[in-house]
Amino acid sequence: MPGSELEQVDGAVAGAWIAPALRDGFGGYTKQQVPQIYEAYARILHPAWDDEGNEVTWAEVARRLGTRAHREMQWHAIVGSYDPFNFTDSRWSGGDPYTGELAEDKLDQLCLILARHTTTPESAFFGMSTIRSGVTDEWPYAAQLEQPAREWVVPKGPLAAVDQAPNLIWPEDRAWFVASEVDLDSTLVGGSRALIDELLAAPGLEVWEVEGEVSLQSDADKLNPVPEPPPGWGERKDPEVLTRNSFEDQLSWLSGEVVAVRTDGGVLEIEVGFGGRVWTLEAAHSTWDADDAAGLVGATIETVELDPESDALRLILTDRPAFEIVPLPWEDGDPPSWRVPPLVSPLGLKHGPGLFFEFPDEEE
Repeated sequence: MPGSELEQVDGAVAGAWIAPALRDGFGGYTKQQVPQIYEAYARILHPAWDDEGNEVTWAEVARRLGTRAHREMQWHAIVGSYDPFNFTDSRWSGGDPYTGELAEDKLDQLCLILARHTTTPESAFFGMSTIRSGVTDEWPYAAQLEQPAREWVVPKGPLAAVDQAPNLIWPEDRAWFVASEVDLDSTLVGGSRALIDELLAAPGLEVWEVEGEVSLQSDADKLNPVPEPPPGWGERKDPEVLTRNSFEDQLSWLSGEVVAVRTDGGVLEIEVGFGGRVWTLEAAHSTWDADDAAGLVGATIETVELDPESDALRLILTDRPAFEIVPLPWEDGDPPSWRVPPLVSPLGLKHGPGLFFEFPDEEE
């Protein structure tokens, strides 16, 4: 998000007013995400996609699956999955909503509406969660806004300068507040009655009016029962080991058109666009065919597979041969393996040195 129109500010000073206006600590309730000083509040649902990549609302998914749309509905509940994180055994075969941020076109639409409801559209604050990949690299010297369980760097500039979805937005006059918590698949807005009414009427946005006690947590949906999980599901696992299955689950998100490829410093970066969103696969400490990598731009990735023998990442492409990225040993005598960061996200799947988790050889 860095740009000539944005400046680094002291996040602790700029956002000092926020925490005193929240209620009951950190969590997924509206009152825990948005300051409780506004006339009205709204929940904007991040869109899903059908099998052909067309955007679809949660209400439409619920209609197709015979579940109920309501303001506290949870995605895993309306698609019939016991798993609120990976949507295991989901009845929905299309794409799931993004967590942590609105898609670019929805953000643009939201910002146009927000600009009409503040006297300071040229002076807004943008909270970028440090959980997101690359944020502290882009803003290395910014003093951070800190709250329990979360930290944000806070650049300041015109509302129109937004080109990457922030996790928090508020104008200098504090006329409204926007929160896109990194673990939630909805964006919350607090503001005037007029602002919330305009959001509710906005075509292209799926909006429900909420209040402080409305929850977005995984157990909030009381109208759509979920299946019983299998025995052993949910039991605590070793946090130092990322299993092969969970690694493959993350890879399954990486599909779409390759929009850019970079190989600076021997690190392969592949940017993939799908549904108005771009995310990055970054592979360090690996080997690949440079000529094939250069020819990836414009190709469509159908899926990514993990080779059971070599642990190579195999990008399955439409109308051309698969592209392989092969890991290298980390130490002399070690087998080749991938290391990945904690909080792996399909929005920025990264593999590289100095990270924290790795998976060992496992019996298939």
